[in-house]
Amino acid sequence: MSDASVKNTKEKTPRVEVRADGLTLTLKALERPQMQYEAVRWSKQAAHRYQWAARDADKLHSRKAALDLLNSLGISEEELRKLAKKDIIQVCIPWHATDESEEHEFKRAESDNWEERIMPWEMLLLQAIRALDASADVPCVVRQLRMIENDEQKPTASEAPGKVARDTAMPQAMLIINSPERGHEAQLASFCHERDVLTRLLKP
Repeated sequence: MSDASVKNTKEKTPRVEVRADGLTLTLKALERPQMQYEAVRWSKQAAHRYQWAARDADKLHSRKAALDLLNSLGISEEELRKLAKKDIIQVCIPWHATDESEEHEFKRAESDNWEERIMPWEMLLLQAIRALDASADVPCVVRQLRMIENDEQKPTASEAPGKVARDTAMPQAMLIINSPERGHEAQLASFCHERDVLTRLLKP
């Protein structure tokens, strides 16, 4: 595939968006190997957060690293301060496929942009906001997996490449799954606060 084709494919690829009331931030595209590395790294860090969170040096290092990563993805410190004042933040993750066919057919698979789907965006945003203000009340962070259909991924003559139609329908139901680990960590992994915030904010 030529350099021009790679560039055109990147421009057409829907990007992760961070949305809050009156604010929509479209993240920059990192090189895929770098994004995969960051996703695995932060997933492991999230899984062991109870071990390092009690150590001040590790906590400060994690916050600085999260801030640097979000900065590289295009979210500035000023935008993070704006997000910190919101009640709820939604991370919209498109599940798309790479178009490598002459017919421009998009096929979805688990291997497609898995790094964006496993990235612990909730932890990244929390850590980055706390890097700017350690006492900040962090908003509730939720994620949306956007299923990109073939006709949505094909840019039309009137659309800029990569433009995706916005969702207009309001959700009619909400499912909350709480599956903490067993043992001592199960006592710490309580999501009552997140549940109460979602119930309050998503009331019709």
